[in-house]
Order: sequence, then structure tokens, then C-alpha cells
Amino acid sequence: MMKAAFVTTSSFVSVASNCPPQGFDSAHNFDLTSYAAKTWYIQQQAATSYLPTSQNFCVSAEYTILKKPTLLGYDIKVHNIAYEKSGKIHDSGDLIYAKVVDAKSGKLEVAPSFLPTALAGDYWIIAYDEAEGYALVSGGAPTHEGQGELCRTGTGVNEAGLWIFTREQIRNDDLVLKVRDVAQRKGFDLSVLNDVDQSHCPPLPSNDRVAMAVGARSNICPPANFHSVTSFDLAKYASRPWFIQQQAATLYLPEKENYCVSARYTVLQKTTLFGYDVKVRNVAYEKDGKVHDSGDLIYAKVVDANTGKLEVSPSFLPSAFAGDYWVIDYSEEDGYALVSGGAPKVEGKDGLCRTGQGVNQAGLWIFTRHQTRDDALVQHVRDIAQNEGFDLTVLNDVDQSNCPPFPEGDVVMV
Repeated sequence: MMKAAFVTTSSFVSVASNCPPQGFDSAHNFDLTSYAAKTWYIQQQAATSYLPTSQNFCVSAEYTILKKPTLLGYDIKVHNIAYEKSGKIHDSGDLIYAKVVDAKSGKLEVAPSFLPTALAGDYWIIAYDEAEGYALVSGGAPTHEGQGELCRTGTGVNEAGLWIFTREQIRNDDLVLKVRDVAQRKGFDLSVLNDVDQSHCPPLPSNDRVAMAVGARSNICPPANFHSVTSFDLAKYASRPWFIQQQAATLYLPEKENYCVSARYTVLQKTTLFGYDVKVRNVAYEKDGKVHDSGDLIYAKVVDANTGKLEVSPSFLPSAFAGDYWVIDYSEEDGYALVSGGAPKVEGKDGLCRTGQGVNQAGLWIFTRHQTRDDALVQHVRDIAQNEGFDLTVLNDVDQSNCPPFPEGDVVMV
């Protein structure tokens, strides 16, 4: 369903010669209008990088057919909602859209709205019965070998996922079993499917709620007279590595990557074809040592050098689709920077403000020049952030201990 902002550059599993099964195809005589008419509730789903098992609570999907395609060619707005056991909500808001590839066979492609459709991932309706109230949805054909000589999709971003949808939120075990049988006859490995708990669910948020991509707007956010740094020196800022001591979770930087996070910036001698001025290299680790390295993927455009306002995006996107990157406060002498994904337009706790949690206009970071944490310095920057009106509850510690050397070469984010 929901596609993350970056396309994986390598497969997580090997492709099997007998997968997809011979003759595999999606639905026939598919009725998109009927399919999109009402809410779907997910009863079982496969874990993916953007939809982990921790979000297997009260998962739903809604689709709105647009009167005309978007500028990039998307035909449908997709609204996905998932909860964690704690009650934390993940709401795609206005982030995710779909392009119709073949309406009659239920083949769509899904991606964040700012990505070109060429980078969207397959979303295929494999089986659908409105009268019985179910749909079997897959992230394209199952090209990976699973258990028992059956097949599955990947577990990353594109070409990933398998879902059992029902119209009724209350689980019907007989209907779920029927759809599982359909999936197995199609050659899917059912061991990838996990139950979704649809009990004790809150009411669905309204369609115009933007909780993950942008957040619920407030009349008090951003704070009056909010502004970024003044008299900013980009050359000096980019001269040495930064180490992140605290950061807010976003769609592209989840909490599991809060280890040994760093950022390096290279001011280019001339702008790129799409108008970017700065190369950005971000590195983050997971607890098990898995590295996420942006390599040559991320670039920044200088919007206002004096006030530290940049826009950041993958290099293959026009700068019109880049997201805000604002340096809010910076001291080279003290060795810190406070960085935000633009102005905090979302109401947080206790009358304070925050940015979103999606891709653009998202994130808050405390940078220091030294990797070893200085608690007094971190607290100093937190005080600055709070005085600027930021909700500090979004900040999580980054573990900068026992970190490996900064990787060499260009490794694309996975």
C-alpha cells in the first residue's frame, strides 16, 4: 500500500526461476469505481520495510478517484491508516497516490505524490468480490521463492507486500480463510501473512486529516515571528562532519536507525541539472549494525544562504519537489546546529509546535561537531528549540557510542 520515499537498489531475496507461477495474473473485469467506493479493512498482511508487524492494528485503506490526474500523472488518492499497540497512529494523509496502469485487470502503481510515476511500485488486485466483500492485493507478481515451492513478493518498498482486505471491520474467519485459499491457489506463500487486530479500534480520521505526511494544522503554528538563523555561513557549516545527538522520527528515518547518525555536506562548484548546490551524505545505523548510507542520492538547493534555508531531495527529482531544510540556530564556536524540516506548522503538545513525520516538511535534529555526546551542549540546544516554540517530545536520543569509521565510497541508501 504505502510506498516510502526511496526506491531500493537491490533485492532482499533472490528471484526464483519458478516465480511468479506460470500463467500468474491479476483480476479480470475489474471495477475500479466499485472498489474505491468504500473503506477497506486489512485482516492479514505481509510485513514490509514501510509497514512492519508493529503496525498490525486497526489497518485500513481508502481510495479516492480524482477528477483529473495530478501533474505527475496520478489518478487516485490513497489514504492508509495503521496503529501500533500503544495507540500511536500512522496516517498517510495526502502523501500517497496511485496511477492506473490497466483498469480492467486491477493493475495500479503507488508512490508518494512527489515522485515521478516511473518510480512507483506495483499494486495489483489479484482477486476481488464486492458481493462477498473481499479483495486480495499484492505488490505485483510474486517473483521471489517462498516456502514449499510457493512464491512471494519482496519485503522492501516497491514490488513488496500482500494483503487480505474485507469491507467489514469485524473479522470473518471463514471469509479470511476463503481469501487465503484463493491466494494459495494463485501460488502465494501464505507464511508471510500476519493477522491484523481490528478490535477496539478508534473511529477513522476524516480524509483530510494529515497526521503523518503533514500533520493537523493549527492556528498557533508556526509561532509568531518564527524564523531561521541569520548571517549564516554555508561554507563553514559544510566544512566538517556533523553528528546527530537527537532527532525526530520521520517516514524515511525511523527510530530503529537512531545509531551513529551523521551528515556531511559538499558545496558544489556548479549546480546540477536540476539546480542543486550541495551534495548531502547521510549515514545511519540500526542496532544490529545494518547501515543506511545515502551515498550520491541526496542533494540540496540553497534557497536563502543568509538565513540557512535549503531544500533537500533525491538528486533525480526536480528541485520543485524538494522539502524544506532550515538551519534554525548554529554556532561554529560552540559546535552545534539546530536543524528543522522547515517551520513547525503542526500543533504538538502543551501549545508547542512540530514539523510533520512524513517526507517533506518533516524532522528536527540536534547536530554537534563532536561525536561524543556533551549533555550540557545538547540541553543548551534543546532550550533554544523550546524557546523557538518546538515541541521537544518528538526528539529521540541517538546512540553515538562504539560507532564504526565513516564508510568510504558511495553506497546508495537501502
